[in-house]
Amino acid sequence: MDIATSIVPQKTLNNQDRQALLKLHQQYFDNVKSTTFFKDLEEKDWVIIIKSNAGRVLGFSTIQLVWLFVNGSEALYLYSGDTIIKEEARSSCALSCAFVKFMFALIEQHPKTPKYWFLISKGFRTYRFLPLYFKEYYPAYNAEIPQKHKDSLNAIAFYKFGNSYNSDSQVISFGNGKDYLKTPIANIPESKQNDKHVKYFLERNPEYFLGDELACIASICESNFKPAVYKVKGVTRVDFIWR
Repeated sequence: MDIATSIVPQKTLNNQDRQALLKLHQQYFDNVKSTTFFKDLEEKDWVIIIKSNAGRVLGFSTIQLVWLFVNGSEALYLYSGDTIIKEEARSSCALSCAFVKFMFALIEQHPKTPKYWFLISKGFRTYRFLPLYFKEYYPAYNAEIPQKHKDSLNAIAFYKFGNSYNSDSQVISFGNGKDYLKTPIANIPESKQNDKHVKYFLERNPEYFLGDELACIASICESNFKPAVYKVKGVTRVDFIWR
């Protein structure tokens, strides 16, 4: 499938694109409130958009950059919000290529600042990005979270979600006020049920199907990248200019 991938400033989206993102979100999630969706979108700095050559939106993800002081030092967090890609485009690495391109841009733009990917996941597919692309990430089935990363994760999670975040479980729970994956999509495919990462995700976030999010963190630096990062780098063209 021929697709076009771009990373654009959120403020440059036109109303047609905003409505298309909402419509796609509603295809995969229940309890979606348009006012909440657009409020969340307005908070973001960048939007990754995947489109067909005909202009149909096939997927998107949102990015917010947050600067915080943690234990006396400044850190930069790449917070990725709503992320959806249609089944017909999942064989492409377009979304991964866009994230990789953005991470390398962050490294270039802010070489001396500690940088982290702050990922929240209410689905195993999103969580699986971590073991695929990072050597170290947390929480993980095979490692305890170091205090440095725990402090960083707690800082950004409390900053974004306040008392909805539980620092003991690293789970963000919104009660009935958040969207959640539609039942067929939330179900774990038989082929993934024995995956060690999927099992761990379910253990840590057992009520993911209610919209609970598992808060995760990974250092954005080349020494923490797995070979898969370099394999997808540049495979798909991503239109992006840092502004």
